[in-house]
Amino acid sequence: MINTGISFTTTDGVIIRNNTITGSGISAGDAENFDRTDVVYDNEVYGNTIKHVNGTALNVGGNGVIVRDNNIEGTIGIALGAGAVDSNTGVSNVTITNNTIKASNRGITSMNTIKNVTIQGNTIDMKQSATFALVLPKMWNQAGDANFILRDNTVTGKKSGTTSGAPPSLLGANSLELVENSLGD
Repeated sequence: MINTGISFTTTDGVIIRNNTITGSGISAGDAENFDRTDVVYDNEVYGNTIKHVNGTALNVGGNGVIVRDNNIEGTIGIALGAGAVDSNTGVSNVTITNNTIKASNRGITSMNTIKNVTIQGNTIDMKQSATFALVLPKMWNQAGDANFILRDNTVTGKKSGTTSGAPPSLLGANSLELVENSLGD
């Protein structure tokens, strides 16, 4: 598909797979469906090639989305919780695994609340002059663990004046596991 994307909001069991999208992206879920385990679950996005160099390639919001094995390129690779307007909205019960992401601004970024989110085994290649590889602040005011896990991700880049060539990352959370990542500078 060229200059047109795919999206879903309040649903269960949707699979978006094996598509090639140029000039647009995928919107998987809606931030308003945060923690809606009753009707929003078991949605998957995998095997896609998404190239949206002038925007966000993949928006993930709401509850119950698995994103795996995609080739993603955009100004922003993946935005988590896009459209979140307060601490009751964002992403919940989401897994982002084994994706290859190329980004000119941010590889993965989040808006507002993150609960039970795992970002694992992704390769994030930041383009020249990118500002940050990961921007993952997390709003979580509730008691207990939010289960926000970053594991085995690799960030590379072309930024001069850095040891690895990768731009820095901003991680802010009161409940975060950061395990065996190579995050650049």
